[in-house]
Amino acid sequence: MLFLFADQVYGLCLLASLLIGLDAAAWLLRPDALEATAVLPFGLPWLEAHFRLDALSAYFLMLVNLLAAVVAIFALGYGGHEKEPGRVLPAYPLFIAGMNLVLLSDDAFSFL
Repeated sequence: MLFLFADQVYGLCLLASLLIGLDAAAWLLRPDALEATAVLPFGLPWLEAHFRLDALSAYFLMLVNLLAAVVAIFALGYGGHEKEPGRVLPAYPLFIAGMNLVLLSDDAFSFL
C-alpha cells in the first residue's frame, strides 16, 4: 500500500516539476518577458510575502525543476526497493517546493 502511495507522490512531483520547468523555459523564450510580481498576505502581521519572477530566477527555476524531474524518474524505480519509504517520501516534495520558493522570493522574509 505504501509503495503505491510513493509512486503517486513521485509521479505528481515529476508532473509538477516538468510543468514548472517547461513553463519557466517558455517564459525565458518570450521576447517581451517582463518581471512578474506577487504580494501574498501571509507572514508577520506587519509584513507581506513578496515574490518575483525575472530572467535569472526563471533560468534557475528551469534548471532546478528539470533536474527534479530526472530525480523523480529515478525515484519511481528506487522507491519500490526502499524498506522504509516514509522517512524520505514527505521530505522530497517539501524540498522541491522550498527550492522553488527560494528562487522566487523577493524579500528577506520570504527568502527565510
